[in-house]
Amino acid sequence: SITFTIEESHLTIHTWPEHRAALVDLFTCGTTELLPILPKLAAALHATEHQSRWSIHFRGENRVTDLQEDVLKNRWGSKELLYSQKSGVQQIDVWRNQLDGVSGTGTASTNLYLDGSLQSSTGDEHIYHESLIHPAMVAHPRGAARVAIVGGGDIAATREVLRHASVGSVDVIELDPDVPRVTRAHLPQLDNCTFGDPEGFRSCLDDPRVRIRNTDAVRFFKERCAAAEAKFDVIFMDLLDPEAHPSLGKYLYSREHFESLRCALSADGVLVAQIGDAPSPELAKRDRLGSKVELIRTVRNLFGGNKTFLYDVYVPSFRGEWSFVLGCRTAVCAQRFHAPPREVERAVRERIVPGAGPLRFFDGAVMANFQQPSVPWHSLL
Repeated sequence: SITFTIEESHLTIHTWPEHRAALVDLFTCGTTELLPILPKLAAALHATEHQSRWSIHFRGENRVTDLQEDVLKNRWGSKELLYSQKSGVQQIDVWRNQLDGVSGTGTASTNLYLDGSLQSSTGDEHIYHESLIHPAMVAHPRGAARVAIVGGGDIAATREVLRHASVGSVDVIELDPDVPRVTRAHLPQLDNCTFGDPEGFRSCLDDPRVRIRNTDAVRFFKERCAAAEAKFDVIFMDLLDPEAHPSLGKYLYSREHFESLRCALSADGVLVAQIGDAPSPELAKRDRLGSKVELIRTVRNLFGGNKTFLYDVYVPSFRGEWSFVLGCRTAVCAQRFHAPPREVERAVRERIVPGAGPLRFFDGAVMANFQQPSVPWHSLL
């Protein structure tokens, strides 16, 4: 074993020559980025990054990000950095992870992180995106023609919307133009609208019905509300967790913005917003539902208590249940939201483009589960 101490930092190396293995512990109090050092350490020990298992732990951090939890602190698997760049809006990182499994093969996924928060994982993104999109598209009384997505720069929400035959236009209001570009380059399956052909690829953004608007969403909907333009049939809020990103939550989840969203809906329109991780029953008991309480009350006041619905879904890569709030402008929409499983599955078959199904997750049984809000929400319904 060898230990080097330099001021307040140290480097310790323990070796097992008979196993051709070494354990390296590097501790530093400085601001030096450690990731660029990893290939040099591996090469010095005649190894590669893929042959190494490593982790980075931060001390004194008030908030542990998804990127730190999923990638940097996780030593059980190989990790490859595909992209890391600060855009004009946020930090964008893409990692490919191969977790160690019992058999040695493990499971692989490519993950997109925005400002350290997990946006999408190729391993299970279909669970989140199908849960966000299809309940509203099935509940809409006549089949949505004009759809808007706030955020959604990874394009997977657009992909799910385009499965519906009624859709004539999709406006994606994404402030950061780099997110769709990075998605197409490193997570192409999220942006693949070649339905029915697993080997083919056609970007959803090449569909003439799709328009990316790199503009501020609050301003866009305020202007849309005041304009004489056609209203949207469904609006989806596909953003980061408003509680993990309070500045974003204060701006894009404000009452004023939700009033603009409702104003921008057609007479039978539907609004859906993801509202972050679902609270535990214990937190609900102690009245610790945070900013979600005010948000849900806002939606209930705008759409009515009998036309506002809360539902959760378990997303493994998010490490827990994820919550959505849905508001209907009509009683027919509310009735369709509570349709029995057989009717839901018939609606899916009738509304989805031939060849664009079957869906990987959403079906009548899943919708039946969404119709029964989990215990933490009972006090708000």
